[in-house]
Amino acid sequence: MNARNIRVDLTNTSVHPTASGNGARVSAGLGEAWNPASWNPATWNPTTWVANQQWTDPNVPVTTNVWDTQVNYNTWPGQQPAEDTQASLGQCQSSLRDSAELVQLGTYIPPESCQALVVCAGSPRASSTAECTIATHVLEYMLSAQKKKGLTTESKATYLGYWNYHLHTLCGDGDGCESKYPSDLRYLRTRLDWSKKMDQTFDPDAKGQLSGILTEMDHYYEKRDAIAPESVIITKSHEFDGTLMDMCDKRIVLTSSRDSEEVFDSGLNLGWFDQPKEKSRDTFNKYFELWRGWKSCWTSAAENDINSVLFDMDYTQLTTEGSFRAVVMQMTYEIAQLLNVQDADTNYIVEQVLQRDFQRELNPSLTTGGLPVKTPGTLGKGEAGRYKGPEHMFS
Repeated sequence: MNARNIRVDLTNTSVHPTASGNGARVSAGLGEAWNPASWNPATWNPTTWVANQQWTDPNVPVTTNVWDTQVNYNTWPGQQPAEDTQASLGQCQSSLRDSAELVQLGTYIPPESCQALVVCAGSPRASSTAECTIATHVLEYMLSAQKKKGLTTESKATYLGYWNYHLHTLCGDGDGCESKYPSDLRYLRTRLDWSKKMDQTFDPDAKGQLSGILTEMDHYYEKRDAIAPESVIITKSHEFDGTLMDMCDKRIVLTSSRDSEEVFDSGLNLGWFDQPKEKSRDTFNKYFELWRGWKSCWTSAAENDINSVLFDMDYTQLTTEGSFRAVVMQMTYEIAQLLNVQDADTNYIVEQVLQRDFQRELNPSLTTGGLPVKTPGTLGKGEAGRYKGPEHMFS
C-alpha cells in the first residue's frame, strides 16, 4: 500500500488520484505486452506497455505472468523520468542540513510526537505561500469545529516557520551550502554555542545576524515544546529534507508548480536575478533545475511512504473561483482523511476559505509570496531591508 498522489485536473475541476510508488506504472490496457527477452530500454515506451507480465531483469526467467508489485517501476533502469531523475538516482539529500552537519552546525530537533505534519514544500515563486496559507486556514476551521465537539484540545495547527531557519539565513539560495556557511560559524551545535558566539562577536552586522538566528531558534523551541501527541504542525521547506518524513504519525506534503517563464519574471521582480532578463537566463536555469530536483525528491518520498499523502497544485489553479474552490475542496478532503475526521463540514470550510483567501485578481501575498518587491532602480537591499541577488533568495 502506498501514499496517494493527488493532482487536480483543471479541464473539469474534478480530482483524479494517480497511481504512485511501487508498481505505479499504469498502462490502461494500451500497447503490447512487455517481453523480457527482447526488452530494449532505449526504445521502450512506458506509456504504452501492458502490465500483464512480470517486469523483471531480462536475464532472469519469467516464472509467472503477473505484474511484480515488489518492483519499483519508477526507478527501473532505462526509465528515468526527467522530473524524477534526482530522486530515482538516490540523490535526495538536504542541501542545507547535510552541509551543516559536515561543518558541525546544529539543526532543529524535531518534536517527540505529534499527530500530523503539513510540509509546505511548494516550489519557489509557484504559489507555495498561498498553498500553505490555504492549508493553515482549512485546518483552523476543521480543528476549531472538532474542539467545540470535545474531540480535540487543539483549535488550530502550530506553525513552526521555515524548517532550520538559521541555515536559510546563512545559505540563502540552498545551493552549495558547505562552502557558503561562514568559516567562523563552525562547531555551533547548541543554542548555548550560538549564544556564546554572539557574545564574542563585535561586528554590528554579524551580531545582528546572530541575534536574529537566536530569536528564531527561541521561537521554534518555544512552539516545539508546547506540541502534544495530538497536535497538527506546519513547517515550510522548499529544500528537500528527509528528516521531516519521519516527523509525526502522518504527513501531507504540499508541492506546487508554475510555468518557468512566470517563475523567472517573478524572481526578476523580487531582485533575485539581474536585468536585463536574458543576461540572467543561465543563472535562472541553474536554480530552476535545482528547485525541480527538490520537488522530485519530495514527490518520491511522499509517494513511497504509507503514512504520507502528496498534494500537488499548479499556480494557475488560484486564478479562477472554480479552480480555486476545487483546490480547497480537495485539500479539505485530504486533510480530513489524514486526521480521520469523519464529520468535517466540507462545504462550510470551503466557503470560509474561499471568502478569506480568494480574490479574482491575486493580491500581493499570492503573487509575491508575501515578500517585499525590490524598488526599481535601487541597489543592494530592496524594501524592508531585503538584499537582492540569488544568494538571498530565502534568507
